[in-house]
Amino acid sequence: MKELDDITIRAAAAGDETAFRRFYDHYSPFIWRVVLRTVRGNRDQAAQIVQDIFVKTYFSLKSYRFRSALSTWLYRIAYTKTLNSLRRTKGEARRMQALEEMPDRKADAGAFEKHDMVGRILESLAPEERFLLIAREMDGVPFEDLEKMTGKSSGSLRTRLSRLKDSIRREFGNGRHEQALVREAL
Repeated sequence: MKELDDITIRAAAAGDETAFRRFYDHYSPFIWRVVLRTVRGNRDQAAQIVQDIFVKTYFSLKSYRFRSALSTWLYRIAYTKTLNSLRRTKGEARRMQALEEMPDRKADAGAFEKHDMVGRILESLAPEERFLLIAREMDGVPFEDLEKMTGKSSGSLRTRLSRLKDSIRREFGNGRHEQALVREAL
């Protein structure tokens, strides 16, 4: 992800509302995407978490020390807030609510099948696994950044992701068609 310039970040940290609006506009689509997928498409829950993330960021930005990429620092806040929210709502019913993002069945059956497969895969995962898979495989976050976000070593994250992908292939790749969909989804 392309980072916002240091001048804007420092101005936002100093309380400049225009700079913080630019900060929010730059990073919120990235944060929204990962949070929405992690909470299984629950838009209300995602909106609340994203709001919590940026409220925390607003008050914490002055403590950012430029030791890592800002997106890594922000991703760490998103990781923590999202998992904490999911732990609080663990007992609630789980359902996908991202219908408007789903491809039209008639327009492209292949895209619909792939989207459905991705949804079923993500639904089957624990929140931390879902976050890791989305961050690495969908958003391309480097393992070094994931290490900083999660507090786990890069090697253990690589192993965990490899095992997770193997498990997904075993569980969802029964036939040739399903294997192809899983390969595309991963």
